[in-house]
Amino acid sequence: MPRIVRELGCADKTARYRLARFNAEGLYGLGDRPGAGRERRIHAAARRTHH
Repeated sequence: MPRIVRELGCADKTARYRLARFNAEGLYGLGDRPGAGRERRIHAAARRTHH
């Protein structure tokens, strides 16, 4: 695991999480999931009006 962390430049916890997803789902488990990340504070429609 330390080599994977060094190669990817990520945290140990992240590497373990991704490895578990890969083992469970294969390559498809490594993609981004819907809803990943923090929600935007200003939605697309509001951003268009504030340019």
